[in-house]
Amino acid sequence: MSKLKFVAVILAVILATVAATSVHDSASKKFYWVQGPVINVQPGGEYSEYAFCHKGDLATGGGFQFNGDQYASVEDSEPNGPYDAPVGWNVTAFNNDPANAHIFFVMVMCEHNQ
Repeated sequence: MSKLKFVAVILAVILATVAATSVHDSASKKFYWVQGPVINVQPGGEYSEYAFCHKGDLATGGGFQFNGDQYASVEDSEPNGPYDAPVGWNVTAFNNDPANAHIFFVMVMCEHNQ
């Protein structure tokens, strides 16, 4: 399984978990997405970017979008912050396209702490 498909599967699992949690515990937990800045990754370029939750909230998962998935290599896709209390998501991606730049951004799913 490619890294991109793996990330997509992980995001689907996270969304399903959040949806199930939200139904059972909607009174006490609220989840939201934050998108990081949109980056234009040059041909052959590598870029690391972050997306952060609002202050006091925790990251529950994350991922990225790369418009030219067949050209993307992902080196890292991981939580940012302390292991037990991540506050964002970090992704490092490489554009393997020798001729064209591609758009890339990071997303993080956050749990609002009341």
